[in-house]
Parts: sequence; C-alpha cells; structure tokens
Amino acid sequence: VFKRSDLVEKLNDIIARHYPGALPPRV
Repeated sequence: VFKRSDLVEKLNDIIARHYPGALPPRV
C-alpha cells in the first residue's frame, strides 16, 4: 500500500537537502 505521507517525507527530504533554509527545522 502506497502512503501519501511517504511521498511527502521523500519530497521534504529532497527539498531540505537542496534548500536547507526552505523548511522549518524538525523538532
């Protein structure tokens, strides 16, 4: 079963990697 949250996690990971200041820090 494909979960949308998994896709979001991967996208966030890629974005955070390329744009370190784009996302708020994870708590």
